[in-house]
Amino acid sequence: MHTNTYEGDIEVVLFERGELPPPAERQATAVYERLESLVEAGHIDSVSRETWVKRTPLDDCDGDLRDTYLSFESWAEETGVSLQPFFQTRECFTPSEGEHTDWLVMPAFCVAVYAETDLSAVYPHADGNDTQTVEDGLQALLDEASGDTTPEPLAAD
Repeated sequence: MHTNTYEGDIEVVLFERGELPPPAERQATAVYERLESLVEAGHIDSVSRETWVKRTPLDDCDGDLRDTYLSFESWAEETGVSLQPFFQTRECFTPSEGEHTDWLVMPAFCVAVYAETDLSAVYPHADGNDTQTVEDGLQALLDEASGDTTPEPLAAD
C-alpha cells in the first residue's frame, strides 16, 4: 500500500466539479470544512477550493486543467498507483464536430496534497486492488499530523 510522509509546508487543494448534485455538494463542503479544521488545528498550512468541469475534450482542454491532470498522472506513475477509474477518458459524440472525440472526465471531487509546492498525493486513487478515497486522504493527513504512521495490524486468516 502506498503511504506518504509529508515534510515542510502542506497545502491541500479540494478540486470539485462546478455543478454537483446536492448530496455530492454537501459531501464536498463537509470535506472542505474538515480540511479547514486541520488548518485551524495547525496540522496543515493551508487549504483552497477550486472548481473544474465535469468533462472536456482532450484536444481542446483548458491549459490549467490539462497541466493539473498531467501532474496528477505523473505523480500516479511515479508512485505506482492509478487514477483510474476516478479520472477517465471516454469517447463521446461531439455534435459541433459531427464525430466522436476523446474526452477527459473528472471525478466529482478530489483532494491534492502539496508539500513544499510539490505534489505529494492525490485522492482518490487506486493502489493495486485497494482504493484510496478522499476520506482515506483526510485520515492520512490526520495520522501524519499526529505522528501515527504505523500501518494498522491485520489479523491472520
